Amino acid sequence: MNRIILIGNGFDLAHGLKTSYRDFIDDYWRDFISKVYNDAIFESYEDGLVKFDAKGYQYNTGTGDKEPVIYLEEGEKLDSYQDIKSLIAEFYDMTDDYYSLDISISCINKFFEQISEHVADINWAGIEHEYYERLRKCKNHKEAEVLNKELKQIERLLEEYLTKVCKQDVKMNQSIKDAIMQPPINNEIAFSKKEMLIREIYAASLLSTNHPNILVKRYVKENNKYLNNIKIKKTLFLNFNYTQTPNLYHAPMFENHIHIHGELNNPKNPIIFGYGDELAEDYKQIENLNDNEYLKNVKSIRYLETDNYRKMLSFIESEPYQIFVMGHSCGNSDRTLLNTLFEHENCVSIKPFYHLREDGTDNYNEIVQNISRNFTNKAAMRERVVNKTYCEPLT
Repeated sequence: MNRIILIGNGFDLAHGLKTSYRDFIDDYWRDFISKVYNDAIFESYEDGLVKFDAKGYQYNTGTGDKEPVIYLEEGEKLDSYQDIKSLIAEFYDMTDDYYSLDISISCINKFFEQISEHVADINWAGIEHEYYERLRKCKNHKEAEVLNKELKQIERLLEEYLTKVCKQDVKMNQSIKDAIMQPPINNEIAFSKKEMLIREIYAASLLSTNHPNILVKRYVKENNKYLNNIKIKKTLFLNFNYTQTPNLYHAPMFENHIHIHGELNNPKNPIIFGYGDELAEDYKQIENLNDNEYLKNVKSIRYLETDNYRKMLSFIESEPYQIFVMGHSCGNSDRTLLNTLFEHENCVSIKPFYHLREDGTDNYNEIVQNISRNFTNKAAMRERVVNKTYCEPLT
């Protein structure tokens, strides 16, 4: 039996990399604010995504000059989009003998404005979902073209940010390595797949593949515990991130890991950032528009730019496999690919590694709820997903 490790953003976070959407957006706004606000003085600035205007003056008690200056209260912070918007609202249209200041901020990239507004309750899958929702509402080719240009701008900014983040020293996590190497146990295997695994064992050892079915079924019934001796032949890292973190884990049984969504700064394997849910009820309506601009960032189409998807198919077709979900939300933005993995006849088990929060709660149920949306066969989902008793946190 083989194993696939689904690598999502939580995998990088578990290694101390600040790769969450919140990390990315906060870094942008801290850098932007440092360019428009220094020592209480505001300056106009524009970077292609956001435009900031500072006009007028306030009497500067420090220099005696009239400058675009605002003094923050003690403890008041200014390091996010919401902070700067609140400050502008506070000082908007205030004029007296010492003060006549007009400051404003506007997002040139409207999609970036939307995702900046929702930074507190959104993740990377959520960003891609927001993109899809805006795409559905585009009324014509021009609107879709503008949205795609906005997404491309954000993609370039993200690549720059992650390149900077990945320069830090990252060390292997021993508990994660132990989890990756752990042998499968009987209770993790779907009941309907146990006979298939026994056949695989027979083919390699005791019985020939044409042995009578009745003997195979009798052996499964009488020797179910034999499944505890299954060995993992090959392990494939299916990396949905753009980083190289899985390279920390090397073993002879590991296959080359596949960057299914591309790699940082690699033109031969470019970043894929978009949406991948052909199972959505309204996806067919988008196809029927007969306008390729609407399909520009559909993941299942962009997969064809490299041979990564074909390599993945070759692996899952080769023999039965178990899936470990490590740091991937399994959200709808990857549903086309995940449905292929989860419902394939060779998939015998899906084991989520959940996030354990500081307050003792975890996201096991959230992951399973997302996994369920990737199945059209709900009975297969309930049989293949490992229950929480046999799962563990990703730490």
